[in-house]
Amino acid sequence: MRGSSSKDKFELTFDILIIAVGETSHSFNIKGINENALYLKELADARKIRTRVIDCFENANLPDVSEEKRNRFLTFVVCGGGPTGVEFAAELHDFIEEDVKKKYPHLAEFASIYLVEGRDSILSDFDKKLGEYTLNLFKRQNINLLTKKPVTEVDNNFIYLCDGTSLKYGLLVWAAGNTSVQLVKHSGFPLNNNGKIITDKYLNVKGYENIYAIGDCSAIENYALPATAQVAQKQGLYLAGQMNDLPEKRKPFVFKNLGMLTYVGGHKALADLPSYKGSGFAAYLFWKSVYLTRLVSLKNKILVLFDWIKTSLFGRDVSNF
Repeated sequence: MRGSSSKDKFELTFDILIIAVGETSHSFNIKGINENALYLKELADARKIRTRVIDCFENANLPDVSEEKRNRFLTFVVCGGGPTGVEFAAELHDFIEEDVKKKYPHLAEFASIYLVEGRDSILSDFDKKLGEYTLNLFKRQNINLLTKKPVTEVDNNFIYLCDGTSLKYGLLVWAAGNTSVQLVKHSGFPLNNNGKIITDKYLNVKGYENIYAIGDCSAIENYALPATAQVAQKQGLYLAGQMNDLPEKRKPFVFKNLGMLTYVGGHKALADLPSYKGSGFAAYLFWKSVYLTRLVSLKNKILVLFDWIKTSLFGRDVSNF
């Protein structure tokens, strides 16, 4: 492998190239999203959201704040009814009920959470009964669900919906979809209608023998796959194994869907597996165990396990730093 650089570019030669750059959050070119919403894609995004949530309660707690401003600060809006948006709304509800209430008992009752979805239902990829279970659970938790209400515009105070209504907000989290990163868009590789790199059944980029693409940035031609971590992980393991085989011995990639899990709050989860459909506390324990076993290293497994134990005993940290 050799490299050369200049002031404007860097060139690197290769024998085999594997593209696994994922995707980025999609604003759908809605005015104001990039300037006012927080995305939930990386660890840094989670830290920003945590800080903003606590800031909202601290601002609402100021002695001279008006009732109107207090209600705005304590209105939390999540856009996107997929697993990411649903899980965040559920986790936010738990955080407020289990931890924030202890520090701001006089404010928690004014907090409101809205989940906004442009389609007619949430968790559309899950079994219909599990989606209905989540709807009923969210009603009991006072999480307000607004379906068939695409967002048309956002400013620093309001979210405007397609029916002409608007919502004041203190925090807006955008989890409504993903799109290709600039590297993929300008790569020159063949792309499908969703902007993903087209590959063959061996994960070779179409038209190239020594370039591969895996994960959310790619799509196998005539073989639809969900955009999940499960697919990306399986493709990574497959490709690593194929690199050690002779070309004539390589087999096409075949995905076996093990199912989907998601957390819905109140120590309850959904399990949508080929052989089992379940919800509630038992599914929550299963979700926790799967999450733990999928962590890469023993060190991370131990750290996460101890963090769960610490949180169950002492609660989450609500201090700002």
